[in-house]
Amino acid sequence: MKIECFVCRKPLIEEWIDAMIDSDFEQQKFLQGEMEYTTSFEDLTQFEISILYQCSTGNSIDYTQSIAELYAEVDASAGPWVMAVAENAVKALAALTIGDGLISKWIEKTNHFTQEGEAKHANVLTAAAAERLRQLCSIAVDKEADVFICFYE
Repeated sequence: MKIECFVCRKPLIEEWIDAMIDSDFEQQKFLQGEMEYTTSFEDLTQFEISILYQCSTGNSIDYTQSIAELYAEVDASAGPWVMAVAENAVKALAALTIGDGLISKWIEKTNHFTQEGEAKHANVLTAAAAERLRQLCSIAVDKEADVFICFYE
């Protein structure tokens, strides 16, 4: 699964969603250029991001908790789907202290949730991925913008 993450304000993401619905690829590309920050991840989902957030709080992991809620869907059966990340999670992820302990816990808790195997997670749930998420959220906090996750099946 591939996700794209965006830092922008709601009117801009709404224009981008409209461009997707209209299959206006040039407008989509233009609007993405207007966003504060964009990044994409392979094999990382909103679930892994939620687990990272929960690992950073030091509380027990609730696998039913999501830090993002559905904001829009281009097509109900085929997607893509756009989710808005909760402001409190954005602030917590922006303040992450990334270290081996956090990454190990993230891999362990994600493996417990997905049962896909630690080797797969060790390649995806890296300090570099956590740092990119931290940067994304830090920019959102600094710019007083929102974080959106767009995922495709």
